Amino acid sequence: MASSRVKVLLLILILGIPVLLYLFLQSFGENQYQVPVMHEEGIADRDENCPPGTKPHTIDPLIRLGPCELWDCSDVEDKLVLYSFMKTDCNTEGLSQVVRVCNQYKNEPLFRAVTISLDQGADSVKIFDIAEQYSIQPEELSWWHFDEKTLLVMHCGFNLFQDCSVTQKAVLVDPDSRIRGYYDLDDPQEIDRLVTEIAILLSE
Repeated sequence: MASSRVKVLLLILILGIPVLLYLFLQSFGENQYQVPVMHEEGIADRDENCPPGTKPHTIDPLIRLGPCELWDCSDVEDKLVLYSFMKTDCNTEGLSQVVRVCNQYKNEPLFRAVTISLDQGADSVKIFDIAEQYSIQPEELSWWHFDEKTLLVMHCGFNLFQDCSVTQKAVLVDPDSRIRGYYDLDDPQEIDRLVTEIAILLSE
């Protein structure tokens, strides 16, 4: 009997989350709540080895000069993009949260997710084993393999550093190439904030 009640309560919670999210967004009226633009004055502690920055800080120049010379970037153009990072000798649990978000927005044509590998001489078989483990489909998540130019995007574009902590972070970038948020993938409240802020930006 107790287990049935627990199941009913869990079902109510699961079904109620989208309704609560909708009411949350509606309660703000027309754009009363706005997701902030990060680094509007540029990155203050920018590494001197990084190319000159912009105000507000945008990642487009680094993407254009780097990964887009290596891979087709048409799938991230004019999109809301969630960037995350993977290193196979670090904790890869953050990927499960990225997949959760991807699954929630997989039918949204204006949303895309990209995971950047930080494995030098990446073992592609191991990477795709991890992708299969988390049921990641190519149409849901793009993979950018390690390259000095992708490292430049992470360091100079996102102002993040190549250590294991970065594999638990995600960065949300709007269609204008501006950073709209940093998120800790190991924090459930941060994931909820990410899902909410994606919904807000898609509705703008």
